[in-house]
Amino acid sequence: MNRSVLKRDERKRIKLPKNIKPEPVVPYTPAEVEKMIEAATLIGKTEYERLRARAMVLLLRHTALRISDIALMARSRIDGNVILLHTHKTGATIRLPIPDELQAALEAVPTPKGADPKTSTHFFTNGGASVRTTISVAERCLRSV
Repeated sequence: MNRSVLKRDERKRIKLPKNIKPEPVVPYTPAEVEKMIEAATLIGKTEYERLRARAMVLLLRHTALRISDIALMARSRIDGNVILLHTHKTGATIRLPIPDELQAALEAVPTPKGADPKTSTHFFTNGGASVRTTISVAERCLRSV
């Protein structure tokens, strides 16, 4: 009997699992969120790093955006107490309310290093690095937290 026929027959006998459901995503508890916010105020060597980390954590907490969307967040996307943006991955339009705590954190974010304070357009990047690098820096910051 031909080997290729045997392989086809073997494939027919292998049954793939059906109805595989992903594990549910369990949100962080309020205590865990508080620990993350507190950790953000303790990381890094300077206040610059801590203010940026705190704002990133609060953006994740209150908006559930992807890290890539947060890393590339432009200041022009804030309209009063609302964030208006197109997500980086899907391009979907999103309108999100900004709680007072997040508003204060965003106002406290220093101008990115290397950016002109008068013309800085983003919260977490000076525009000099690639998108991939900017996202990697944000991921490293959040891993520290």
